[in-house]
Amino acid sequence: MKISPKKLIIICSCAVFLILLAIILALIFWPRIPVIGFYNISEANQSKYVNMLQDSIEDNFGIIPYKSNLPFSKQFNKTKCDILFTYRGELTQNLSEEISDCIVLPLYHEHFTILSDSSIPENFADLINHAKALKKSGTSPICFAGADDYTLLDFISLYAQTRCGTEGVTKLANLFKSGLDFEEILERSLHENVSLKILLNEIIDLKKAQIISPDYLILDKNELETLAVKKQSAIFLMDYPASQKITAFTNKKNAAVCDELCAVIIKNRKINKKSADKFIDTVFVSEEKLSSDFLSIKHLAFEDLEKLSKTAALIRSYLNEAQ
Repeated sequence: MKISPKKLIIICSCAVFLILLAIILALIFWPRIPVIGFYNISEANQSKYVNMLQDSIEDNFGIIPYKSNLPFSKQFNKTKCDILFTYRGELTQNLSEEISDCIVLPLYHEHFTILSDSSIPENFADLINHAKALKKSGTSPICFAGADDYTLLDFISLYAQTRCGTEGVTKLANLFKSGLDFEEILERSLHENVSLKILLNEIIDLKKAQIISPDYLILDKNELETLAVKKQSAIFLMDYPASQKITAFTNKKNAAVCDELCAVIIKNRKINKKSADKFIDTVFVSEEKLSSDFLSIKHLAFEDLEKLSKTAALIRSYLNEAQ
Protein backbone atom coordinates (compact mmCIF):
# COMPACT_ATOMS: atom_id res chain seq x y z
CA MET A 1 0.00 0.00 0.00
CA LYS A 2 1.45 3.29 -1.10
CA ILE A 3 1.19 6.23 1.32
CA SER A 4 0.75 9.61 -0.22
CA PRO A 5 3.28 12.33 0.66
CA LYS A 6 0.50 14.32 2.36
CA LYS A 7 -0.44 11.40 4.65
CA LEU A 8 3.23 10.70 5.37
CA ILE A 9 3.72 14.30 6.48
CA ILE A 10 0.65 14.06 8.74
CA ILE A 11 1.84 10.76 10.27
CA CYS A 12 5.34 12.14 10.88
CA SER A 13 3.92 15.31 12.36
CA CYS A 14 1.71 13.29 14.73
CA ALA A 15 4.66 11.12 15.74
CA VAL A 16 6.84 14.15 16.45
CA PHE A 17 3.97 15.76 18.39
CA LEU A 18 3.49 12.63 20.53
CA ILE A 19 7.22 12.39 21.24
CA LEU A 20 7.36 16.06 22.23
CA LEU A 21 4.22 15.63 24.37
CA ALA A 22 5.78 12.61 26.11
CA ILE A 23 8.97 14.59 26.81
CA ILE A 24 7.01 17.57 28.16
CA LEU A 25 4.87 15.33 30.41
CA ALA A 26 7.99 13.55 31.63
CA LEU A 27 9.63 16.87 32.46
CA ILE A 28 6.51 18.02 34.30
CA PHE A 29 5.61 14.87 36.22
CA TRP A 30 8.84 12.83 36.43
CA PRO A 31 10.46 13.38 39.86
CA ARG A 32 13.72 15.31 39.53
CA ILE A 33 16.80 15.01 41.66
CA PRO A 34 17.30 17.96 44.04
CA VAL A 35 19.46 20.79 42.73
CA ILE A 36 21.62 22.54 45.33
CA GLY A 37 22.83 26.10 44.81
CA PHE A 38 25.61 28.08 46.52
CA TYR A 39 25.74 31.89 46.63
CA ASN A 40 28.37 33.90 48.52
CA ILE A 41 29.65 30.66 50.05
CA SER A 42 33.38 29.97 49.99
CA GLU A 43 34.70 27.02 47.99
CA ALA A 44 35.84 25.42 51.26
CA ASN A 45 32.30 25.49 52.66
CA GLN A 46 30.84 24.30 49.36
CA SER A 47 33.14 21.28 49.40
CA LYS A 48 32.27 20.60 53.03
CA TYR A 49 28.53 20.43 52.37
CA VAL A 50 28.84 18.51 49.11
CA ASN A 51 31.05 15.88 50.79
CA MET A 52 28.67 15.62 53.73
CA LEU A 53 25.69 15.07 51.43
CA GLN A 54 27.52 12.58 49.22
CA ASP A 55 28.40 10.55 52.30
CA SER A 56 24.84 10.58 53.64
CA ILE A 57 22.52 10.57 50.61
CA GLU A 58 22.52 7.69 48.14
CA ASP A 59 20.54 9.57 45.49
CA ASN A 60 22.21 11.97 43.09
CA PHE A 61 21.79 15.74 43.26
CA GLY A 62 22.74 18.65 41.05
CA ILE A 63 25.03 21.53 42.04
CA ILE A 64 24.92 25.17 40.91
CA PRO A 65 27.75 27.43 42.14
CA TYR A 66 26.17 30.85 41.52
CA LYS A 67 28.70 33.63 40.90
CA SER A 68 29.06 35.97 43.88
CA ASN A 69 29.98 38.96 41.71
CA LEU A 70 26.66 38.85 39.80
CA PRO A 71 23.12 39.59 41.09
CA PHE A 72 21.53 36.40 42.39
CA SER A 73 18.04 37.05 40.99
CA LYS A 74 19.21 37.13 37.36
CA GLN A 75 21.16 33.90 37.78
CA PHE A 76 18.31 32.19 39.64
CA ASN A 77 15.72 33.11 36.99
CA LYS A 78 17.98 31.58 34.35
CA THR A 79 18.95 28.43 36.29
CA LYS A 80 16.84 27.58 39.34
CA CYS A 81 17.89 25.48 42.33
CA ASP A 82 15.72 23.67 44.88
CA ILE A 83 17.85 24.37 47.95
CA LEU A 84 20.13 27.40 48.23
CA PHE A 85 23.07 27.70 50.64
CA THR A 86 23.81 31.33 51.48
CA TYR A 87 24.10 33.76 54.40
CA ARG A 88 21.07 35.03 56.27
CA GLY A 89 20.37 38.61 55.29
CA GLU A 90 18.70 40.77 52.65
CA LEU A 91 18.77 38.04 50.01
CA THR A 92 17.00 35.45 52.16
CA GLN A 93 14.48 38.04 53.29
CA ASN A 94 13.68 38.97 49.68
CA LEU A 95 13.35 35.30 48.69
CA SER A 96 10.94 34.70 51.57
CA GLU A 97 8.81 37.64 50.42
CA GLU A 98 8.89 36.72 46.73
CA ILE A 99 8.36 32.95 47.04
CA SER A 100 5.43 31.98 49.25
CA ASP A 101 6.58 28.38 49.79
CA CYS A 102 10.16 29.39 50.58
CA ILE A 103 11.58 28.21 53.93
CA VAL A 104 14.80 29.66 55.40
CA LEU A 105 16.50 27.27 57.82
CA PRO A 106 19.66 27.85 59.89
CA LEU A 107 22.43 25.28 59.55
CA TYR A 108 23.44 23.33 62.62
CA HIS A 109 26.97 22.04 63.09
CA GLU A 110 28.63 19.77 65.61
CA HIS A 111 31.67 21.95 66.28
CA PHE A 112 32.44 20.37 69.63
CA THR A 113 32.00 16.94 71.11
CA ILE A 114 32.48 16.76 74.87
CA LEU A 115 34.03 13.56 76.21
CA SER A 116 33.92 12.68 79.90
CA ASP A 117 33.37 9.81 82.28
CA SER A 118 31.24 12.02 84.51
CA SER A 119 27.76 13.34 83.73
CA ILE A 120 27.94 16.14 81.15
CA PRO A 121 25.82 19.28 81.87
CA GLU A 122 23.23 20.63 79.46
CA ASN A 123 24.92 23.96 78.67
CA PHE A 124 28.36 25.47 78.41
CA ALA A 125 28.13 27.63 81.54
CA ASP A 126 27.30 24.57 83.63
CA LEU A 127 30.13 22.69 81.93
CA ILE A 128 32.65 25.28 83.21
CA ASN A 129 31.23 25.05 86.73
CA HIS A 130 31.21 21.25 86.49
CA ALA A 131 34.89 21.34 85.49
CA LYS A 132 35.71 23.43 88.57
CA ALA A 133 34.17 20.71 90.74
CA LEU A 134 36.29 18.07 88.97
CA LYS A 135 39.57 19.94 89.47
CA LYS A 136 42.27 17.99 91.21
CA SER A 137 45.66 19.14 92.40
CA GLY A 138 48.16 19.20 89.55
CA THR A 139 45.66 18.39 86.79
CA SER A 140 43.30 20.51 84.66
CA PRO A 141 39.87 19.04 83.87
CA ILE A 142 39.28 20.73 80.46
CA CYS A 143 41.58 20.05 77.53
CA PHE A 144 41.22 21.18 73.90
CA ALA A 145 43.43 21.94 70.89
CA GLY A 146 43.82 25.72 71.08
CA ALA A 147 46.58 25.66 68.46
CA ASP A 148 43.89 24.83 65.89
CA ASP A 149 42.14 28.00 64.66
CA TYR A 150 38.67 26.48 64.39
CA THR A 151 38.85 24.88 67.82
CA LEU A 152 40.10 28.02 69.56
CA LEU A 153 37.43 30.23 67.98
CA ASP A 154 34.69 27.69 68.64
CA PHE A 155 35.67 27.76 72.31
CA ILE A 156 35.73 31.58 72.38
CA SER A 157 32.35 31.64 70.66
CA LEU A 158 30.75 29.22 73.11
CA TYR A 159 32.24 31.05 76.08
CA ALA A 160 31.03 34.41 74.73
CA GLN A 161 27.55 32.93 74.25
CA THR A 162 27.53 31.87 77.89
CA ARG A 163 28.55 35.30 79.18
CA CYS A 164 26.91 37.65 76.65
CA GLY A 165 24.05 35.74 75.03
CA THR A 166 23.33 35.52 71.31
CA GLU A 167 23.21 39.32 70.85
CA GLY A 168 26.66 39.69 72.38
CA VAL A 169 28.13 37.03 70.11
CA THR A 170 26.52 38.68 67.08
CA LYS A 171 28.08 42.01 68.15
CA LEU A 172 31.45 40.30 68.39
CA ALA A 173 31.05 38.76 64.94
CA ASN A 174 30.17 42.16 63.46
CA LEU A 175 33.14 43.79 65.19
CA PHE A 176 35.54 41.32 63.59
CA LYS A 177 33.94 41.98 60.20
CA SER A 178 34.09 45.76 60.69
CA GLY A 179 37.81 46.14 60.03
CA LEU A 180 38.45 47.93 63.36
CA ASP A 181 41.83 47.55 65.04
CA PHE A 182 42.00 44.59 67.38
CA GLU A 183 42.80 46.91 70.32
CA GLU A 184 39.50 48.71 69.75
CA ILE A 185 37.57 45.46 69.35
CA LEU A 186 38.96 44.30 72.69
CA GLU A 187 37.44 47.30 74.50
CA ARG A 188 33.98 47.41 72.87
CA SER A 189 31.07 46.37 75.13
CA LEU A 190 29.29 43.17 74.11
CA HIS A 191 26.80 42.88 76.94
CA GLU A 192 26.35 44.89 80.15
CA ASN A 193 29.91 46.22 80.05
CA VAL A 194 31.38 42.80 79.25
CA SER A 195 34.00 43.20 76.51
CA LEU A 196 36.12 40.73 74.56
CA LYS A 197 39.05 41.79 76.73
CA ILE A 198 37.14 40.80 79.85
CA LEU A 199 36.17 37.45 78.29
CA LEU A 200 39.76 36.66 77.30
CA ASN A 201 41.02 37.65 80.75
CA GLU A 202 38.46 35.29 82.29
CA ILE A 203 39.76 32.47 80.08
CA ILE A 204 43.30 33.32 81.21
CA ASP A 205 42.06 33.09 84.82
CA LEU A 206 40.55 29.65 84.07
CA LYS A 207 43.97 28.53 82.90
CA LYS A 208 45.69 30.01 85.98
CA ALA A 209 43.13 28.25 88.19
CA GLN A 210 43.99 24.98 86.41
CA ILE A 211 40.47 24.58 84.99
CA ILE A 212 41.78 24.69 81.41
CA SER A 213 44.93 22.81 80.43
CA PRO A 214 48.06 25.02 80.69
CA ASP A 215 49.11 23.71 77.25
CA TYR A 216 45.81 24.45 75.44
CA LEU A 217 47.31 27.13 73.16
CA ILE A 218 50.05 24.84 71.82
CA LEU A 219 48.08 21.60 71.55
CA ASP A 220 47.12 20.55 68.03
CA LYS A 221 44.45 18.02 67.09
CA ASN A 222 46.80 15.05 66.85
CA GLU A 223 48.34 15.74 70.25
CA LEU A 224 44.85 16.15 71.73
CA GLU A 225 43.77 12.74 70.41
CA THR A 226 46.83 11.14 72.00
CA LEU A 227 46.01 12.73 75.36
CA ALA A 228 42.35 11.69 75.06
CA VAL A 229 43.23 8.06 74.37
CA LYS A 230 45.29 8.09 77.58
CA LYS A 231 42.48 9.95 79.45
CA GLN A 232 44.92 12.53 80.78
CA SER A 233 42.12 15.05 81.49
CA ALA A 234 38.60 14.66 82.84
CA ILE A 235 36.93 16.55 79.95
CA PHE A 236 38.02 16.76 76.33
CA LEU A 237 36.57 19.11 73.70
CA MET A 238 37.18 18.08 70.09
CA ASP A 239 35.53 18.05 66.68
CA TYR A 240 33.02 15.33 65.93
CA PRO A 241 35.13 13.22 63.47
CA ALA A 242 38.04 13.07 65.92
CA SER A 243 35.74 12.12 68.80
CA GLN A 244 34.53 9.07 66.89
CA LYS A 245 38.00 7.57 67.20
CA ILE A 246 38.04 7.91 71.00
CA THR A 247 36.41 5.04 72.89
CA ALA A 248 38.01 5.55 76.30
CA PHE A 249 35.21 7.70 77.77
CA THR A 250 31.74 6.54 78.82
CA ASN A 251 29.88 9.80 78.04
CA LYS A 252 29.71 11.95 74.90
CA LYS A 253 27.64 15.04 74.18
CA ASN A 254 27.58 17.15 71.01
CA ALA A 255 27.52 20.96 71.07
CA ALA A 256 24.91 22.07 68.50
CA VAL A 257 25.98 25.40 67.04
CA CYS A 258 24.00 27.58 64.63
CA ASP A 259 25.81 30.28 62.68
CA GLU A 260 24.82 32.83 60.03
CA LEU A 261 24.88 30.23 57.27
CA CYS A 262 21.43 29.07 56.24
CA ALA A 263 19.67 27.16 53.51
CA VAL A 264 16.59 28.22 51.56
CA ILE A 265 14.25 25.40 50.59
CA ILE A 266 11.97 26.31 47.68
CA LYS A 267 9.05 23.96 48.28
CA ASN A 268 7.11 24.57 45.08
CA ARG A 269 9.92 23.09 42.95
CA LYS A 270 8.92 19.54 41.90
CA ILE A 271 11.71 17.37 43.31
CA ASN A 272 11.89 13.75 44.33
CA LYS A 273 10.27 13.76 47.79
CA LYS A 274 12.38 10.88 49.09
CA SER A 275 15.59 12.65 48.08
CA ALA A 276 14.41 15.94 49.53
CA ASP A 277 13.48 14.31 52.86
CA LYS A 278 16.88 12.64 53.06
CA PHE A 279 18.57 15.95 52.35
CA ILE A 280 16.62 17.81 55.02
CA ASP A 281 17.14 15.07 57.63
CA THR A 282 20.88 15.08 56.88
CA VAL A 283 21.54 18.82 56.95
CA PHE A 284 19.00 20.21 59.37
CA VAL A 285 18.25 19.58 63.01
CA SER A 286 14.82 20.91 63.95
CA GLU A 287 14.12 22.31 67.41
CA GLU A 288 11.96 19.24 68.07
CA LYS A 289 14.91 16.93 67.36
CA LEU A 290 17.29 18.70 69.73
CA SER A 291 17.52 16.48 72.80
CA SER A 292 19.75 15.96 75.81
CA ASP A 293 22.39 14.71 73.37
CA PHE A 294 23.07 18.34 72.40
CA LEU A 295 24.35 21.20 74.51
CA SER A 296 21.99 24.17 74.31
CA ILE A 297 24.45 26.44 72.48
CA LYS A 298 23.33 27.67 69.06
CA HIS A 299 25.66 30.34 67.80
CA LEU A 300 29.07 30.63 66.16
CA ALA A 301 30.63 34.05 65.69
CA PHE A 302 33.57 33.30 63.45
CA GLU A 303 32.37 31.78 60.17
CA ASP A 304 34.18 34.22 57.87
CA LEU A 305 36.74 31.73 56.61
CA GLU A 306 39.03 34.30 54.97
CA LYS A 307 39.56 36.14 58.26
CA LEU A 308 39.47 33.10 60.53
CA SER A 309 43.23 32.51 60.80
CA LYS A 310 43.96 36.21 61.30
CA THR A 311 41.29 36.46 64.01
CA ALA A 312 42.59 33.35 65.77
CA ALA A 313 46.17 34.62 65.63
CA LEU A 314 45.20 37.94 67.25
CA ILE A 315 43.28 36.21 70.05
CA ARG A 316 46.04 33.66 70.59
CA SER A 317 48.62 36.45 70.76
CA TYR A 318 46.61 38.32 73.40
CA LEU A 319 46.10 35.16 75.47
CA ASN A 320 49.83 34.41 75.33
CA GLU A 321 51.01 37.93 76.20
CA ALA A 322 48.47 38.67 78.93
CA GLN A 323 48.93 35.49 80.96
